[in-house]
This record gives sequence, structure tokens and C-alpha cells, in this order.
Amino acid sequence: MALNDFKKEYVLRYQDILNKVLVGLKIANTRFESGMKFGDTVTRFILDLSAVRVRSFTNLNDRTIDPVTDSTQTMTINVQVGAVFPIARLEKIQAGPLNPAMVAGKNIAIKVATYLDASILAETRNAFAVFDTGNLTTAAANGTPITLSSTTVPQMVSQTYAKLFANNAPMTNLCWVLDPYSVSAIGQFPIGKELSNEGTTFKNGFSGPLYGAEVYMSNNLTGEATLLSTGTFSDGDTVTINGVVLTMKTTSRCNSRQRPHWC
Repeated sequence: MALNDFKKEYVLRYQDILNKVLVGLKIANTRFESGMKFGDTVTRFILDLSAVRVRSFTNLNDRTIDPVTDSTQTMTINVQVGAVFPIARLEKIQAGPLNPAMVAGKNIAIKVATYLDASILAETRNAFAVFDTGNLTTAAANGTPITLSSTTVPQMVSQTYAKLFANNAPMTNLCWVLDPYSVSAIGQFPIGKELSNEGTTFKNGFSGPLYGAEVYMSNNLTGEATLLSTGTFSDGDTVTINGVVLTMKTTSRCNSRQRPHWC
């Protein structure tokens, strides 16, 4: 038995469980979803026209023929996750109208969706270009994150479009995914007055348009932190990150079915 808080008198509902605001599927391209399943591979083709040149020519004379080639890119559906939990029939009977299976099932499904949402947003690490403090005033990134201020907010909003345009990105179907504090910071300046920071903003993640791009607010964005140590870890030392305990080991073990670099 796992559930043990049974009482004679019930408030006929469980307390609310707070969850993340999910925006990943609102911005992701899911055009292959209907025909794909775990283990399948999508192959996409792209033409390489880099060798083709625009040249002057003379009528009735031979022209230079440039080659057109193509290449492929594949995506394999190799992630399959889920969550399993037990609730005994006796526990359901004892809980009466509270129905723990239904409540737990709903919220655990949200946990799985949150995992998927984080996986989508984490794809920013594979982005073609980086935008940081260096891009606020120049065309080159310098590796320093942007600190929002009355100066950097207008620069960031304007310069991002310049960065995309300079990289030949199509200026359609654009979106921002920002944390709540960034949305608030943009809304405090004249450049963000078209941003609707009310109504549905804190309900479903959509905050409105900003310079032609849709703005979504997320509290599930990918983060990065650096762990600094003044010494060498010993066997059994632990580091806890967001409730996950990482234990240091002086030796490594491998599952024989796994590749060596997973040890």
C-alpha cells in the first residue's frame, strides 16, 4: 500500500498540483507526426546549388554547365518515454470519490508532456546561429548572455530580426519563446507596447505579437549552469541539481549492451 491518508471526512477533491506552462507543440513542426512511429527514420533531401554561377553569355556560343547535386538529412524517431505508477484496487475503494487513479493519471500525463516540451525547447542548442551580447551592437556573438535593461531590450528586439535576415532566414512564421521575466522586461519599454501582457498570457503561454513574431512565455526553458569546485571530488561525493542527486564514482561500470562511450 502506498496511499495512507484516509479519513472519515473528505473534501471531495485533491489539492491542486502546479505544473509548467507548455508551449513546445505550439511552435514545433509536426508535419510528419501522423505517419511516424518509434524506430522509423525520415529522410529529407536538399539541392546543393552552390556550384551554379550566374555568367554572361553570347548567343550561339557554348555555355559553361555547372553541376547540381543533392544531399540527404535523416531524423530517426528514437525517443520513447513513459511513466508507470501503481494504485491498488483497495486504495481506490478507500479513497472513495477522490478517485486517485484518475487524478494521478492526468497529472502524470502532464509530467510526460513537460518532458516532451523541454526536449523541444532544448533543440535551441542545435541552432545554426547564436545571439548574445555581442550581437546587440555588432554582427558577431561573443559568448556573453544578455542582461535585460532599458538599453539592451530595444537592441535585442531589433537586432534579432537583423541577425535572421543576414543569415537568409525566411522572415515568416517567426516566434519568440521567453521566460516570464523577459516578457515583463520587454513590456516595460515602448518597443513592447504591442505585446499583450494580460488576459491569456499567464494561462496558455501566448502573449501576442511583437514586431510580426508571436511571443510565447515558458517556465520550462533550457538552462545552463557551471559547477565550480575548489578541489577534487572523492568517491561517493554528491551534487544535487533540482532534486536529482548525482553521485561521484572513482570507477565506472558499463552495461555490456551499451557502447563504450556511455560508460
